[in-house]
Amino acid sequence: PTNRQPKVLLQGDVPSPAAPPSGCRFHTRCPHARPVCKEQHPALEAAPDGRRVACHFWREIQGAGAGSISAPPPSAALAKRLALYQTWRERQDKPVATSP
Repeated sequence: PTNRQPKVLLQGDVPSPAAPPSGCRFHTRCPHARPVCKEQHPALEAAPDGRRVACHFWREIQGAGAGSISAPPPSAALAKRLALYQTWRERQDKPVATSP
């Protein structure tokens, strides 16, 4: 609970699906929008974590709140719990030996 990030409430106008704005569809609400966002639609690119991103400035705004595409690493305690859970799941997935 102490590591939770505050929720980012987007400001601005919600774009109309019937008449989307020119350029990036989110430039009317994006806190990182710049003039190029109104003019050019961003290309869809692959991020290092395997996700696909369509933003002119995604490399600059990684970890910057609403524009973040990567999650922070888990705490040591959470990593330990995840490892224990994974071990438990692996044991659950193994077939049970039955005697003939």
